[in-house]
Amino acid sequence: MTPEEKIQHEKDLSKARSKNYYERNKEKILAKRKLAREAFNKEITNIKEKQIIIPETIPETIDEPVVSLSSTVDYTRDDLINLIKQQNYPAKTEKTYITDTKRIFKITGCNTIIPCIKKTKIIIDEITNGKYNDTQYSINTIKQTFQMLIIIIDKFLINNKNFNKNQLTKIKDKINVEFDRYKELSMMENEDKIYNGVVPSFKQYLQQVKSTFGIDSKHYLIALLYSIFTMRDNFKAMKIIEKETEDDNTNNFLLFNKKQFKIIINDFKTKNKYKKIIYTYNSKNADERELKKLLEKYISLNNIVYGEVVFGKSPLSDFVSKINKQLGYDTGVNLMRHIRVTEQNGKTLSFEERNKLANQMAHSINTQKNYKRNIVETDN
Repeated sequence: MTPEEKIQHEKDLSKARSKNYYERNKEKILAKRKLAREAFNKEITNIKEKQIIIPETIPETIDEPVVSLSSTVDYTRDDLINLIKQQNYPAKTEKTYITDTKRIFKITGCNTIIPCIKKTKIIIDEITNGKYNDTQYSINTIKQTFQMLIIIIDKFLINNKNFNKNQLTKIKDKINVEFDRYKELSMMENEDKIYNGVVPSFKQYLQQVKSTFGIDSKHYLIALLYSIFTMRDNFKAMKIIEKETEDDNTNNFLLFNKKQFKIIINDFKTKNKYKKIIYTYNSKNADERELKKLLEKYISLNNIVYGEVVFGKSPLSDFVSKINKQLGYDTGVNLMRHIRVTEQNGKTLSFEERNKLANQMAHSINTQKNYKRNIVETDN
């Protein structure tokens, strides 16, 4: 098959899987959607009841006339956040959308969304030139902000009487142009990272961590763990268990006893697409023997008993980012994933081997391509 045919084939398979899943769970899905609609409508009613309509006072532009707000509801930042929470988005998506919404209001200083969005040229300029702690927002963040505006329009403003159909279409088209512009810039930036970006080898990286923080540090233990089992931020709230039967198929666990050493990942970003991911200890590998030894010591020194979390309940992203920042790298957990893919792609891998690696890391082969960088060894 040609690359285009392969992509279409994957889309067809995905569509078929979705259809089969819907047919098997139709009643549950429809019931869930009904509850979501009821909650959404209730939230809209609450917003209408509490809202005091204030006429628009910002001077209108020639090509973007201001429509009176007296005919329908407008939304504050908190109103939109509450509506987003009613949509039953996946937790990570909901968190991203809420963050993007907060950013829109922070950058623009708007009190409600409609007067703000009508001044399209102004809001585009404010987002494009927005700063966080005196630092320009990244291309990808600007892209996400424009995308969120489009989502707000499509989801919450599409039938709002403050806009006639033609006016809202023009506003959305202008924002879409900027979204497409920054989407392309983001792709170009990522391509540049792929072709020109450099990462250390795991051998060099681990040596840097060991030299800086010490072999018995939590920093080195976490770095060694990621070098062997290169997940995302999936080791938070990971409980230590004594028996495999304690795996509830929902949470993440460290199975650690005299005979067994496994890490069981049930909860991860792409869990709806991939099966649970399990690391099983290989005593023949020197790095894995070191990992087991350091884990035993860490568990003992911190008095961690069965049923307790190993590395705390909070995400490890900030901890890893601080390690990497001190070593001179500007990314967190993704650095390890970049190193893993880059090292593996330095070998001659068949499609089956690349597919196996992608499954182990719970991402697609296309995502894997975006992780590739260039290995650079130093004398450190």
